[in-house]
Amino acid sequence: MNEASGFRLTKRFVSRLPQGPVSFSRALSSAVVAVSIATLIRYLIDPLVAGVPFITMFPAVVAACMFGGILGGVIAATLGGAVAAYAWLPPLNSWALSTQSWIVLATFVLAAALIIAVAGLVHLLIRALRQAESRSELIANEMKHRVSNLLQMTDALARQTFKEVDKEPQRAFSQRLNAMSAVLRMSDPVSSRDLKALLQAVLGPVSADRIVMSGPEVDVSPEKAIKLALLFNELVTNATKYGALSTDEGRVHIEWKRDQRTIYLQWRETGGPPVTPPQRRGFGSHLIEAVLNSEEGNSALDFQPAGLVCSVSILRY
Repeated sequence: MNEASGFRLTKRFVSRLPQGPVSFSRALSSAVVAVSIATLIRYLIDPLVAGVPFITMFPAVVAACMFGGILGGVIAATLGGAVAAYAWLPPLNSWALSTQSWIVLATFVLAAALIIAVAGLVHLLIRALRQAESRSELIANEMKHRVSNLLQMTDALARQTFKEVDKEPQRAFSQRLNAMSAVLRMSDPVSSRDLKALLQAVLGPVSADRIVMSGPEVDVSPEKAIKLALLFNELVTNATKYGALSTDEGRVHIEWKRDQRTIYLQWRETGGPPVTPPQRRGFGSHLIEAVLNSEEGNSALDFQPAGLVCSVSILRY
């Protein structure tokens, strides 16, 4: 399981925890289920844990607090303490407890109270974090909408201002704006983006059978996503005009791998016209090699005769 999958599973688990006051029926059912499982496990391992009567009841209290709130924890502590005291505190199967047994039971009650108090604080923290996350998503969505509108206005102004000049620079400028807009249109504006989904959004106009992608599931930060969108927009634009995508047989292979901090990508064109190094580097080539600064990663173009190869390494966050 990679880091992104683990985060999503954790978020899904936390989303199932109660978000507000818990009904008595939910608290009671959570406590009964938790204590029943704890009692069964305690019976099964009894020979191994003789003299530790409450060993399985502590996790039961924690589980009841998580899914049944503070009330669920209180009920679980009460039920679990009563069951364990009757079954495993001397004298066994009797409520006539010895002085030492009462001390052990009191210790369990104090420990359970501490667990319940901590669980209550955790619930308050989770609730505050959810409220903060909702506000952040609202602000981010509003910013995404405004930036998207700003990009559209910029594109329209550029078309009007430069309508009398060569169309090629105007088209290239619009394509770069569209690449950034494609990233903004992706869902979840405040979280990391899946690399494959990002590439599909940027390369969307190209037929899917012309682009072959392979690599593990990996996320990149929103800031890195914008830069990768610009980089791959330049690559697909050049491939469509001069490279593999300018012919019917041409294909583009995008492969990537990752380690803990870095993503390594390779763009490789095949089946296109023979490639020769250009006499002069255009703005697009300079953009591809300069979009990442030295602290973020690097990108390099290799004009192989069989097709252009672009190698990219970029920090994930």
